[in-house]
Formats: sequence, structure tokens, C-alpha cells
Amino acid sequence: MQEFPTTMPFEVVGRPDEDPISFGGRWTIADLSGYTGLKLSSGGIMRSTAAAQSGLARWNVQQFGPGSEAWVRVATESTDDHDKFILINMTNPGASYNGYLLYISRSAGAYVWQIYRSDAGTLTQLGANVSTQAMTSGDGFGARAKGGQVEFWYYAGSSGRWQNLGSRSDSAYTTGYLAFSIGFGGNNTTVFGQLGGGTILPMRTLPSMRPRPFAPGLAR
Repeated sequence: MQEFPTTMPFEVVGRPDEDPISFGGRWTIADLSGYTGLKLSSGGIMRSTAAAQSGLARWNVQQFGPGSEAWVRVATESTDDHDKFILINMTNPGASYNGYLLYISRSAGAYVWQIYRSDAGTLTQLGANVSTQAMTSGDGFGARAKGGQVEFWYYAGSSGRWQNLGSRSDSAYTTGYLAFSIGFGGNNTTVFGQLGGGTILPMRTLPSMRPRPFAPGLAR
């Protein structure tokens, strides 16, 4: 059984408001041209501006991998058209970045989930669209790159379970930074509640529940 996510959240809950988000210099904003940053407001993460400009923030403390993941829990999902994405295994931050972009868009009420590879800033979609899974407040999404597979994950808030919606085979980039984006649609009402990610941790091993064999002369 696959376990997702294996990594802890970045500490968001309980932190003071911050615009743009920084955490003492741990976040870099607006790596990509035309993007603003993200801000921390009332315990949630939003775009820094209400203008028609997407927000982006990269966790700059370290690069992760081989074998990395990133995930988001969405506190408020806009009911207007908008987009959002995760960047994983990002190198050469800036206009000519490399890595994987796992993208969700909502248009005319319909959702599309797609996986792209960026080579020096040029995007190539990997295969067909992954899913048309709809989202609501309390849901989440995640990305994982491991063993030549790039996976797109969905969290159903109603059941509290993560589901792998699909994957694409690609091994061009195996390590890098993580970044998160909220698009300019939705009247700036999309709010991320939690962010997490890092190098994938080993699966936890649960203790055996098998009964001990009976040995004559020993108390049971």
C-alpha cells in the first residue's frame, strides 16, 4: 500500500500574518516573470494581491530528493474559475527553470488535472490530462516524483483519504526545490490551509499483531 504524504507540514497554523510570506527568509516569492508572491493571512495562505496576477512561493531552505513530494490542504476552494499548481524538483529558479509542474485548472466549473515538465522554462505536457476530479473546501492535492514516475494525488476532505489519480513516466529531474502557486482567478478567495513536502520518508512499519506461539510451561 502506498502512503502519502510521508512528510510533515511547513508550520503555518499559529504564525502571525505576513505579506509576502517569508518565515524568516525561508520562502522566495515570484521566481517566475509576471507572478506576485503569497501571503499568510489569518492562518491561511493566499495571493499577495487581489489584482489579476498569480502568486508563487518557493521553499528555499534546501533542494529535496531523489524521491520528493509536496502537498496542499485547501481551506477554501473558490467556486469561481481559477488555477493552482505545485512545482517539484525545481532547479535553476527563474524564467528558465527546470522541473515538474502539476497543474489544476477550473474553467466553466469543470476541473482539469495536468502534469507538465519544464525544460529551461518551456512547458511540455506529459501525456493526456490526468483527471477531471472536482474539488471543494477541505480537499487537497499533492505531487510525488520517485523512481521515474511523476504522480498526482487528491485528498478528499469528506473521507480523509488520499488517492493517486495517475502518473506519468519521466526521470529528467530527480532533485530540486518545491514551490506552490495560487492563480489570479476566483477573486482571490482560494486559501491554502497547510503546505508540506520534502524528501520522501520510508514507510512506517507497524508492529506485528500475530499472537506469540504457546510454549509449554510458560504462563499465557
